[in-house]
Amino acid sequence: MNDSNNKRGVSLPDLVTSFRKIVPWNGMNDTGRDVRLKWDKNFEDVSGNFDKVIQFILESLESLHEIFLHKDRPDKTGFLLELLGGIIAPFIQSPDFVSGPMGTGLTLKQNADGTTYAEVDKLLVRMKAVFQTLSIMETELAGASFLFNASGARIKVTKVERIDSVPFFYSDGTAKYYAGGKCAYVQPSDYGAVYRCYFLADDGDTAIENRFKPGNLARSQSFNIKEGTHENVSNHYWWRLVTAVGDNWIDLSVSHCDEGSDIPKEGDVVIQMGDIKDPDYQSAAVFSAYGDSAPYLTFYQGINSYSLSERDTFSVGYDRVKQECFVNVHGRIYIGDRGKKSYLSFSPSEGLKIRAKEFLTETGENLVSKISSVEGQISLKVGKDELSSAGMTITNNQIKINADKLVIADSSGKNPVGVFKWANGRPLLKAENIDVNSLKVKHLDGADGSFSGVLKAATGDFTGKITSNASGNKIIIDPVSRSFFFCK
Repeated sequence: MNDSNNKRGVSLPDLVTSFRKIVPWNGMNDTGRDVRLKWDKNFEDVSGNFDKVIQFILESLESLHEIFLHKDRPDKTGFLLELLGGIIAPFIQSPDFVSGPMGTGLTLKQNADGTTYAEVDKLLVRMKAVFQTLSIMETELAGASFLFNASGARIKVTKVERIDSVPFFYSDGTAKYYAGGKCAYVQPSDYGAVYRCYFLADDGDTAIENRFKPGNLARSQSFNIKEGTHENVSNHYWWRLVTAVGDNWIDLSVSHCDEGSDIPKEGDVVIQMGDIKDPDYQSAAVFSAYGDSAPYLTFYQGINSYSLSERDTFSVGYDRVKQECFVNVHGRIYIGDRGKKSYLSFSPSEGLKIRAKEFLTETGENLVSKISSVEGQISLKVGKDELSSAGMTITNNQIKINADKLVIADSSGKNPVGVFKWANGRPLLKAENIDVNSLKVKHLDGADGSFSGVLKAATGDFTGKITSNASGNKIIIDPVSRSFFFCK
């Protein structure tokens, strides 16, 4: 009955379907033994079938965890999820969401005060957009946000020209001409045509150093809105590769850029943000008092493309929905003293390590769990206070358990196989079977040590003195004097 095409990966069990035929009477010499053996075997097969069916059900239920989404715990699916009846949720957020002008991902949520908030990279309204209040915050506005890049490169464009080809020069500086006298032209960079953006190298008061390098990624972002304007409101944005630099200009690739990048224009403020190869130019930091997670501080590293997704390595901010501060660290972290006597550390290679003198966790019914390490011992206690706590203390040579009752169960945790507890001030041990080397005692009951039944010796001999009662009429068997007494 195995189903190799079972989609859940659980094979159907091989069940016994052919049983032994029972003949009630086989003649005068029939003692019933044959019938009993057949019944026993049939019942054994039926019991085996039940075990296989139960195991199949358990494996099927376990496999369902990988198929169906859970309602009682966090879950995820790699497939498209269609919610035809709609969705009601306090927030929708992408896994890589980072807030701010240089953030990434998206979020749509309701704040604690009832207001709603959305943060995305690009928003297209096909028909009409109505703003009761429109607040425009430019990326480089120091009053609300600070952006620190790896080079400090920043310019303001004064003129832009597109260059599709430039004259070809030999290594000695002479230009190349064809036989007809026509000058030879080539593309200005390996990436094709460029936009040459000029800037003022000296405004009469301050000389501006061109800190851009070929290979840098240059970014600009601003708005064209004017007061009282409600039409054609758009965001002017581009992020392009720097292919060449001069004293008062930089060349930006026409083709090597972020998808949807606009054409550079006069008045654009340009900053360096990332590099396609050089790690020294792939970092940035944003500190802002404006935005959903404000105030926040975010560090970026490894910006080698036109995306900041998974480039945030450290961030501190404020969650308005939960009304609490958050700290995200992606990488190595250490919190503790320099001597590593008490610390918390994490690294991708070594995992999470915690060394502490005490751990406290609060549970229901005002119970407190406490794990402490003092003077070479580890203690675990659970209770409302120090005196009423049950617990365990471990030293280098002993384990001490403080509890009114100790239960030992099987791996399922449902079937106690041994119980030790206090009864009338005396210890009581209950177990189905006690095996100490070759000694086996079954169903030994009674807090006073008494038992009922027949006492047998496997060898036929007893060693030691036997007294039936502690006082009163009693029987004494004394192997030393080889005597048998009836006395008071």
